[in-house]
Amino acid sequence: MFGAALRLAQTPATQPDPGYIAEGVRLAADIRRVRNTPSGVSDGRLGTFSCWYKRFGTGLDIIYQVSSSANLQIDFQSSGNGHKLRFTALQGTPDMAFETIGSQTVDSLWHHVMASWDRTTGTFHLYIDGVDDLNVITTGQVVTIDYTAGTTLGSTFSSAFHLNAELVDFWIDYTVAIDFSVAANRLKFISATGKPVFLGDNGELPLGGSPEVFWSGDLTAWETNKGTMGDFSDSNQGSFTNATSSPSG
Repeated sequence: MFGAALRLAQTPATQPDPGYIAEGVRLAADIRRVRNTPSGVSDGRLGTFSCWYKRFGTGLDIIYQVSSSANLQIDFQSSGNGHKLRFTALQGTPDMAFETIGSQTVDSLWHHVMASWDRTTGTFHLYIDGVDDLNVITTGQVVTIDYTAGTTLGSTFSSAFHLNAELVDFWIDYTVAIDFSVAANRLKFISATGKPVFLGDNGELPLGGSPEVFWSGDLTAWETNKGTMGDFSDSNQGSFTNATSSPSG
């Protein structure tokens, strides 16, 4: 924990690369990627997430899930729950749950999410397009998350509630909870003008080292997790297509 915090403190804010054109992929029905046994991953109470998304679905869409028991789950809620973008950890009691205040409905626009969680202190951050949008439901303090379980992009582990969206620069780290109330930390992931920031070939620039998961580039590049956890190549379904546009404009 202290190593990660020191790493963050010593890394200057990433500066926008005016030549960076972010690319991504489309996920839809029956497209998902699975890692049954993540490597180099430990249990913990911290996490940080960043991603660009353009949503097309209107129901419950699972973006990312650790284990069928939702040790960690990132999803778009259905209309009955206000189309919120929600983060949950159902392992242990009480649960951890926080979500956006605003609805993330289909609007044909790119949006950026960055979030972090610290279950030791019950501290959470959630920003949409660089603006604080946090609603805490339950803190779930002092409960460790089992990050070593099978992990899925684009559906539940049992292949339900498939994501219908385009994604760009998907980045998640299990070792640090970045304080996004600090403007310099937000600029590591989104420019002051609301555009993508180059995160490094392996996602190493925000922290000085690669996160567990980092997907970037076009449909071919997305087949390789450039993070430290290993490739998602178990029980995969469907083929990515390239995103139809870029949040770089």
